This record gives sequence, C-alpha cells and structure tokens, in this order.
Amino acid sequence: MKKAPVWQKRFKTHINPFVLEYTSSIPDDEELVVYDIVCSIAHTGMLAKIGIISHSDYKKIKNGLEKILSDYKKGIFKLLPEYEDVHMNIEFQLKKIIGDTAEKLHTARSRNDLIATDLRLYCRSQIIAITRIIVHLQEVLLQKAIEYKKVIIPGYTHLQHAQPMLISFYLCSLFCKFQRDLEQLLSLIRWVNVLPLGSCAFAGTGIEIEQNFIARRLAMERISENALDAVSDRDFLCDTIYYLTRVQVHLSQLAEDFIIFCTSEFKIVELDDSIATGSSIMPQKKNPDVFELLRARAGNAIGNLTSALAILKGLANSYNRDFQELKHILFAQVKQSLSNLNMATIAISKIKFKMHSNEWIKKPDWMCINDLIDFFVKKGYPFRKIYNQVSSAVNRSNNDMDKFILLLEKMTKTSSDTIRKMLTPEFSIKNKISSGGTGFDAVKKQIIFMRRLLSKNRAMVENFMKLKGLN
Repeated sequence: MKKAPVWQKRFKTHINPFVLEYTSSIPDDEELVVYDIVCSIAHTGMLAKIGIISHSDYKKIKNGLEKILSDYKKGIFKLLPEYEDVHMNIEFQLKKIIGDTAEKLHTARSRNDLIATDLRLYCRSQIIAITRIIVHLQEVLLQKAIEYKKVIIPGYTHLQHAQPMLISFYLCSLFCKFQRDLEQLLSLIRWVNVLPLGSCAFAGTGIEIEQNFIARRLAMERISENALDAVSDRDFLCDTIYYLTRVQVHLSQLAEDFIIFCTSEFKIVELDDSIATGSSIMPQKKNPDVFELLRARAGNAIGNLTSALAILKGLANSYNRDFQELKHILFAQVKQSLSNLNMATIAISKIKFKMHSNEWIKKPDWMCINDLIDFFVKKGYPFRKIYNQVSSAVNRSNNDMDKFILLLEKMTKTSSDTIRKMLTPEFSIKNKISSGGTGFDAVKKQIIFMRRLLSKNRAMVENFMKLKGLN
C-alpha cells in the first residue's frame, strides 16, 4: 500500500489492504472527476470571497485544479486506489502540483456534502444529454410519420386486428410517449438543482460560509434547507433512475411492436440490412436482434431501479456508506439509456413500412365494423341496439363477409353497397374525424402540432445546456 487513507492517523493499526480495496469507490469515481473539480473551484472561490483563504491561494488552487482537469481529459491523470475515492485523489494530486496550499481545499466541507453535490451535477448533465437524444429520436419519428402520412395498416388490440390506422398515427403515438419522458426529465432538473455543499458531514459548519455564492457559480437554483437532509437525500438520484427506467420501458414497447411488425405473419415492416442480423444455418432469416435487445435491456433498467430503492429503504437518516453502491447503479442506468436511445434512433431511421395495395383498402374488412356502427348511430339508431344487431349478424355469418352484409341489409333495410362501402379501410380512416384520432385531418393536425413542439423541445434543451458545470 503506497499511501494510508487521510483518516488513518486516528487508528493504531493500518487498514487491511483487502478492506481498503473492498471499500474503495475508485472504479466508479472516474465519472465524477469533472464535477468534483467544478465543485472545488466554486467552493474555494467562496472561501476566498469570505476571507478564509487569500485570493492568491485561491488562484493557486484554481490553477492547480484546472491543470488536473486538463490532465484528466488528456488521460494523464488517473485515479489511484490507494487514495480511496475521487475527492482524496484530487486533493493529493493538487498537493503534488501546488504544495501545502492544497491543504486548504477541504475547509468548511466534508466528503458527505461534496459527493452529494457531485452526483447532482452529474445527474443534471446526463439528464440534458439524454433529453437531447430523445429530441433526436422524436425528429426521426416525425420524419417517418411525414414520409408515410397516408399509408393505412391494421391497428391492434389484444394483438388482434381491431381497426385500421395510419402509420403516421402510430408513429405520432410514439412521439407522445417520449414527449412525456422529455418533459418530466426536464422538470426533474428543478429537484436536482439544489446545493448541498456547505452542509459538511451533516450538521453544518462553524465558519460563516456563503452557500448562495457557490450555488450561483454552479447554476444551482437554491441551497438545501437542512444539512442532515442534504447529505442523506438521494431522492433526486432515484427519480433520475426511475424516469430513465420509464424511457426504457417505452423503448421496449416500441421494440415489441417492430419485432411483431417485421414477421412474415404481419408483413408491416421491412428491416434494413444495416440493422438486422442473420442465422448461421437458415440463410433466409433476417432477425430483429436490435429490437430484441432493446426489449430485454428494459429489464436491466427495472432491476436498477429496484436495487436503488432496496438500498435506501432501511438506512438511518444521515450519510451511510451504503450510498456508495448507488453510484454504480446510476452510472449503469445512464450509460444504458444513452446507448438504447441512440440505437433506437438509428433503427427507426432505417425502418421501411410495407405499402399495402390500394385493393386492400377498398375491400370490406372486419376491422371497419365500428365505422358501420357510427353510420347507423348518425342515422338515429341507439348505439346499443345497432351494436346488438351487428353482433348478431357477425355471429350468424360465420366469418363470411358477403353473408354478413346480406344479413345486415335485411336487419337495417340499408343497401348492401352502402354497407360494403362503410366496411372499407379507406372509408374507416376518412370517417375518423375526432381530434387526436387516426383520420387524415386529425393526423395532419398532430404532425403540425408536433413540429411546433419539437422546435420548443430543441430550444428548451439547448437553454439548459447553458448551465454551468455541464460537460
């Protein structure tokens, strides 16, 4: 062991090397180097402002920290396990660069409030990075919706033919799911953007610090109201993991649709060769492995959320070393979310929907029975009465469309030609006139609305990118 931990002098014997390795957070702390340095520069700037350290000492510390940051980005500075964590690594490295002045760095703070601040900056930065990719995914979905804006396909409930729908309508529904994710991730920043630094171990400090100064430097909205809560609060971390879980659940639902759509039974989607895989013994196969992995990895995300909540559920109020285990979960969730969103964006951009022939949309289809019922309701039939008559005709027809039309013609005294027209997918789409529905005009309005929304989304995300501490 090259160096003893900073707290070792309190103990009579050296720590067991295995215990030091076991308790080290170095494998995960690489993710936090940038944020720890940003925090330290802001904190020492505050110490200089209130006169606890001189301005010349602040300049030395700031220059030293910026040198460490530059070396880290170049791959020169690496975290060493003998220094236990990211905080001590930076402090000891700073001492190598500027000498004893570095010993003033940790004044009026603790690793407890420092790690809480680092994690908040990390979450804020990664939320912005993820929302940028969500916006890109929405752009691709909208482009595809415009490309296929008038193409009709079967719509499903219970995985059975239900009613015809436009491909553009389906893609707009996916846009809406990710819009909720985007808005709620951005709203989460309000809860992430709280400054714990200055809370110290958990009871505050006897030095009259100016936390508002640090908050302004780090673009935090407010400071923590209670030091004990500040060092123990990981709600923001769990919320981040939760919202990212939900993003991946939405990706899984999307993936499941496309896995089904590209089968020979459904024949709705053609996978581009660039996003498909093959079989080692069946050369005719084109497999949707990308979508299957998107579906599977949502399970990892759910597991991460469960693990985080399980770690927190039994902890006494204040800082506990159990918190260290949350970092790995958070980092894994963020990394997987970025990867999955990027992959989904690429995959959707390469998707081709198969164009059904005009012959199909002009023929009567069982999916259009609701439109037939709408027709009779508008003529004055009570809904339940006509529903029962149509149900009876369906039952007696034994899935024979011509027989069904004749039966209903007798029941309702309506010509078979009229009934036949009402049962075509082409008429079904034209018949859907309600806002938000799958009708041509309704989808056109959705696309116009989503274009505007997309523009606002881009502006919102770029605005958040201006926050200090984002890298």
